[in-house]
Amino acid sequence: KIGENQKAITILEKMIIDLKPKTGKAEYLLGINYIQLEESNLGCNYLEESAKKGFTFPQSMLDQFCYEKKS
Repeated sequence: KIGENQKAITILEKMIIDLKPKTGKAEYLLGINYIQLEESNLGCNYLEESAKKGFTFPQSMLDQFCYEKKS
C-alpha cells in the first residue's frame, strides 16, 4: 500500500460507484488514503460518510485529522 495511494483511491472510488457497498469500509479506506496524501478535506468527508454508514473505527482518527482542536 505504501506509495500506492492513488491506485487504491481509483479502485475504491470505482468500487463505490459500481457496487454501492453499505458497510462504510470502502469510505474508511478512501479517507485514510486521502489523509495520507494530505488531502484532509476529502479524507474527512469519507471518514464521516463511513461513520454514518455504521463502520466503526477509532473516534480519535476524526478528532486528530478532522476536527479543530479548541484551546
